Amino acid sequence: MALLLDRGMEGLLEGIQDAVTLHFRDLPGFPAAADDATNDGTLTIGTLEGARIACLSGYGTYADTGDLNAMAFPFETLTLLGCTVLIMANGVTSVKADFLTGHLVNIVDHINLSGLNPLVGAASAGGYMSLAEAYDGRLQRRLRRATVSAGVTFQDAVQMWFPGPVFATPAEARVARNLGADVIGHSFIPELIVARRIGLRVLSLGAVAGFSAGFQNGNPTHASFRAGCLQGVISMRRLWRAFLRVKEA
Repeated sequence: MALLLDRGMEGLLEGIQDAVTLHFRDLPGFPAAADDATNDGTLTIGTLEGARIACLSGYGTYADTGDLNAMAFPFETLTLLGCTVLIMANGVTSVKADFLTGHLVNIVDHINLSGLNPLVGAASAGGYMSLAEAYDGRLQRRLRRATVSAGVTFQDAVQMWFPGPVFATPAEARVARNLGADVIGHSFIPELIVARRIGLRVLSLGAVAGFSAGFQNGNPTHASFRAGCLQGVISMRRLWRAFLRVKEA
């Protein structure tokens, strides 16, 4: 099982045993920051709740690299090592009054009207791909069962993706809400598409890091977004560990 972490979600790594951490810059084909080693991504492999975990964190999103396929090679590498499931954890901003800072959401669908798609140019290699079941139903049911022992709740949400690296404007946030989105995210939709293309089953979790601009006096900044993510990490870590203990039906 692989875990893909947005910045601010590194607390989910806590408790991993026998951990070995490698920097992306030392792994051929992995996306690496060219001029800032402190901003490099990492691959951590270890054991948690009896399960073998490979965790990708840090550098590598489209906003980092400008490459929609930046995580394709890492995902392919993990599938060759036996990985079949990808859990994504990222911070989101809310456009819904009752989705408050620190709340957890289970992403059940997404809206991507950016015009950006990592598979553009690859339609001839297998044709168009359905995303009707992009977010794996069996994994979501397993997550719901995990809430009992974790003592943690979440809400289902539709996420609208904006590529960043800027937060959505008030007008953009209103458009997202009017189109049916509950939260706005700036990470992991290209990664989801790539993961599904190579056959990984995907579960996507979000930590509400505050309100989007124009909602409930929301005005997200880099600092406030990270601080908001941290409020959800403790609950998400409990849910994540309980999820690993629950058998899939």
